[in-house]
Amino acid sequence: IRQADEPASMSLVPNPAQNSARIDYVTGGSATTVRIEVLDMTGRLISSYETANAAGSWQLPLDNYSPGVYLVVLKENGKVALQSKLSIIR
Repeated sequence: IRQADEPASMSLVPNPAQNSARIDYVTGGSATTVRIEVLDMTGRLISSYETANAAGSWQLPLDNYSPGVYLVVLKENGKVALQSKLSIIR
């Protein structure tokens, strides 16, 4: 059982990635909505995933992504909790 004051965490596996990446996340515990967004380096939203689960995984297929660096953002209740960079190589 997680405590509400525990910090959120997120990991991107593998990183750098080629064909797909798994985003494992755990929220701080008090989130009612959780959204993971993938943005390009200009800030354009590429894809997003929304769930009510406080922890889980999202398998992200990378077939339609160009090689480069992307920003993965974990939002809790609409506020940014964490962000991390994902490198895509071919």
